[in-house]
Amino acid sequence: ITTFLSLSVSALQVGTLFKFQGMLTLKRKYQNEKYTIGHLYIGDTKLCDVLEPPVGVPHPCINSGTYEIKYQYSKMYGCNMPFLQDVKGRSGIMIHTGNIPSETKGCLLVGRNKVVGALIESRKTFDSLNDIIRSLMILTGKVTITIKDK
Repeated sequence: ITTFLSLSVSALQVGTLFKFQGMLTLKRKYQNEKYTIGHLYIGDTKLCDVLEPPVGVPHPCINSGTYEIKYQYSKMYGCNMPFLQDVKGRSGIMIHTGNIPSETKGCLLVGRNKVVGALIESRKTFDSLNDIIRSLMILTGKVTITIKDK
């Protein structure tokens, strides 16, 4: 399946980016006691898959809602990373690489869900998504993510 991430950022049409005004949507599709899987979209176009922790664990998936994404310095990664802002009762919720549920403490891991309960190609996916988020910020001034439960 060809996804939006397979396109280079330079190939994106500026009008398309403005149409969505920097809005990403995470639609959660499956959740059990070990993990949560969802799909990340811009408009109707799927960007990638997202792996989160389940509910009922010390660092569960965050509540559904709309959050602004801003770049902040991450000690873990040693660079500026995309963080979700104003998550009720939480801090440090980041979009980053990872392949299995134990690699997140409430953050959003991105990649391709081709293995049950895990992601592949996380680094490649994150790099492409990070370029898209940065481009959206430059073109629209603000990027948000709306998280929707199934």
